[in-house]
Amino acid sequence: MKQRIVNLFFMLFLTALYAFIIMTSTEWLYSGSAQRVIERVKLDAGPFLYGWLFLFLLLGGFRVFKRKVYIPLISIICVFALSLGYGSRMKQNLRGEPMIPSDLAMFSEAKSMLDILSANIMTVMIVSVVIYILILAFLIYKVPNENIHWIPQVMLALLFSIAFSFLFLGEAKQGKTSIATQFNSHYIRFNQVKNYETNGVLVSFTRNLKWLAVEEPPLYSEKYIKALKEKYEDKEFARKSDQTPNIIMIQSEAYWDPTVLNGVTFNQDPLPFYRSIKDKHTSGSLLAPVFGGSTANTEFEVLTGLSMQFLPSGTVPFLHSLKKPIPALPNILTKSGYETTAIHSYANWFYQRNNVYHLLGFDRFISGEYLKNPTIDYTYYKDDVITDTILEQLDKSEKPDFIFAVTMQNHMPYAPGVKKSYATIEVSSEKLTEDSKGMLEFYGDTLVQVDYELERLITTLNERNEPTIIVYYGDHLPTLGNDYKVYREAGYYKEDGTYDEYKKMYETPLLIWDNFSNNREKLHLSSSFLGAYVLDKAGVKGNVWTDFLQHQLQNQITKIPRADYFKDEGLTKRALNEYELLQYDIYYGKQYVIDDAEMIQPNDTYRLGYVDPVIKNVTVSYEASPAFAQIKGEYFTKSTQAFINGERVETIFESPEALKVEVDAHKKMTIQVKVLDDLERVLSTSNQYDLNGK
Repeated sequence: MKQRIVNLFFMLFLTALYAFIIMTSTEWLYSGSAQRVIERVKLDAGPFLYGWLFLFLLLGGFRVFKRKVYIPLISIICVFALSLGYGSRMKQNLRGEPMIPSDLAMFSEAKSMLDILSANIMTVMIVSVVIYILILAFLIYKVPNENIHWIPQVMLALLFSIAFSFLFLGEAKQGKTSIATQFNSHYIRFNQVKNYETNGVLVSFTRNLKWLAVEEPPLYSEKYIKALKEKYEDKEFARKSDQTPNIIMIQSEAYWDPTVLNGVTFNQDPLPFYRSIKDKHTSGSLLAPVFGGSTANTEFEVLTGLSMQFLPSGTVPFLHSLKKPIPALPNILTKSGYETTAIHSYANWFYQRNNVYHLLGFDRFISGEYLKNPTIDYTYYKDDVITDTILEQLDKSEKPDFIFAVTMQNHMPYAPGVKKSYATIEVSSEKLTEDSKGMLEFYGDTLVQVDYELERLITTLNERNEPTIIVYYGDHLPTLGNDYKVYREAGYYKEDGTYDEYKKMYETPLLIWDNFSNNREKLHLSSSFLGAYVLDKAGVKGNVWTDFLQHQLQNQITKIPRADYFKDEGLTKRALNEYELLQYDIYYGKQYVIDDAEMIQPNDTYRLGYVDPVIKNVTVSYEASPAFAQIKGEYFTKSTQAFINGERVETIFESPEALKVEVDAHKKMTIQVKVLDDLERVLSTSNQYDLNGK
């Protein structure tokens, strides 16, 4: 009997020890060093102890099982915790924020992050998993079950499970518990980095579960929303001119001015054209909702006018919550007689743009699979294909155009040891390491190319007679090394928590050029206000939502920063409440603010690409061995593949009008071509062409 009691206490001691080891290891992986964990505990041990208690109760609940089952279960928990710690550190280094629950659904983003890992790191990860599985199998086979009476073991495990359930449900639904308060553990929603560093990875991750669902605001009702509609609807709108200008919005990947870094000298200006033109036209800064990545969130704000600050922290609407039609720029402009085109030089499926653009009301989406003969610059397509596609669309269309383009040439990684063929930028600084200077040179060389394409587009359109507005801005600052490496070394990022530093890390350049007005302004906007501003500049009537945003701009409300900086921006509680309520109605609610006549519906004619590929003629070269067929037609791209008698064959892309395939000259053939994405999905299919054998 005494031995069983001793065994029971020893079991509890081991459970507490396991919880401590897993907790400490997870925090170590997240922090990057044991010293940081120790310093945090010395500063305030309460949140760490609460995290340990949280994990101790979880592991204790599994003690209902015998050792051979218990070991695999806590091993799974251990792997999850360690992966969460390391994944949060990696994401924070790259994107500025740790992992949150919604990240687990971001398969496309995860793939993007894995692409930058070296082969050595991937090998170590695979080998580690194999070793872990072998050790686990050995332990399950060798470790005997403990000699503890099952009744006290089950009762104790039940108490642990009840206590853990109380904590877990409180944290996951409310983001707090009364016990957490006793340990000085408080949820910091709007600064996830501080949240994770203060409260630990596991507790913070659990608290963020509450944001997978959004609660209805207390004041939300049909009566109140319609009162706001009556208050802000502009019923006396009149066009400011007889012109209906083309509107071209270009979201330039990681577009930023690195010459603002103190103590860093460039041998030449990486943005000479932008610099020469920004004071002659409307320009300023755009406050983006993200740093270093999550491009689609800036895109979401620009196209919809909705603010990420009123959505769950860390979410990506394109992936997680945009599942129904909502009023957006393409929908508004389509109803105003515009032809609406989205262009992106990457895969159609990334961030689910292929579905989202349909919901937002675009006529078409020209994704990377449909771009005519693009060229790769290190990793991604050069921006010249974006310029070419914009000009082509303007030539094709008989209506005024709204074109929304998202570029990729300037996307990370910025390889410090790589010099491109066109490299001219050199960086000198006593502050920066050689790696940091190399990253800045790589980044600067790409900016020179990006700047040239902006000049080519504006110069070309300036020579035309069509009234046009070009809106050019960055989606976020570049990720220049892990843990803000370049920014830290240059003294640009000091982690002082001030509003000025927040703006430095989240503001990107903004340029609004046009060829028909003399109105020049200095703008400093959040990206959620940009669309409403452009509609007003173009003289296009929006809807109640854009009327509301324009009203805010008139009252000098131009930015919605992170919530802990609302006071710094001088935002009133009333304006914020109205913004949040209208946004909830549009995005999650019953859309009371939208009249029946205005009901937002996806565009019935929406498609990927301009048209399907067309085969016009096939000629076979019988003299060659093996025989080759040249497929002549239209709208071929590098993603176009030939199918002979229903079977895919290796296809050589020669031009947008010609493909080449190997054939069996003695067989009858039915030839068809299809546009495939890199997931092997068929996006478009041509007509069939029958060819008799020799």
